Amino acid sequence: MKKFVIIVLASIAAILFVHSHSFAQSEGKGDITIVVPTESVSDFVTDLLPYQFDFGKKFTGSFMVQSIENIEIAKDKITFSSYIVGKNVEYSIKIVNQPIRIAVGNVNLRNNWEALLRYDKVKKILFVTPYIKGVTDKNDVKKGEMLLHALLEGLSGIEYPVKLNELKPIQAALNKRELFINIDVTGIYAESGKLIVTMKPSAQYGEVVTPQSQ
Repeated sequence: MKKFVIIVLASIAAILFVHSHSFAQSEGKGDITIVVPTESVSDFVTDLLPYQFDFGKKFTGSFMVQSIENIEIAKDKITFSSYIVGKNVEYSIKIVNQPIRIAVGNVNLRNNWEALLRYDKVKKILFVTPYIKGVTDKNDVKKGEMLLHALLEGLSGIEYPVKLNELKPIQAALNKRELFINIDVTGIYAESGKLIVTMKPSAQYGEVVTPQSQ
């Protein structure tokens, strides 16, 4: 369930680092600022979907995030809508210590979300707090979909950490020597229509690259 909550933010982190060369600007003193517009984030997230996830031990069947749309970036937050598809879903509960399985069937649920962002520079952790804003069409929601929505509400308002201090160095070869580029993320924040990341790269050489080691 946690993976579903942070899938969008994990995707955003990926685009920031994978495509940093396309958006980077020098800020002096070794700092680099990366500015990613909303359109680029939307395109990258779309390429990652559909995404299958596990809703926990109480559920059987398959769940899929089919689409994430209407992404908007504002001051310190991101809003979006999600479309979740479930097939052959069953929910298990205990009543008077007796297990009972409830057949939910197929579900098609559209929700609106808002995610607040907070970056801890010292701990190198991006904190994401999602808030579910309700279903997209209240007049076309089945009982099983309302059950799923209620469970998603249980995730709302909880701050989830996304650790960035475990990023591996970028490895390359320069002048027949291994080059390792370490990335120190100094800030992550959202502004109107864009995500901004500031970072300070540092490089160090490794062993000499030989034809056998390539």
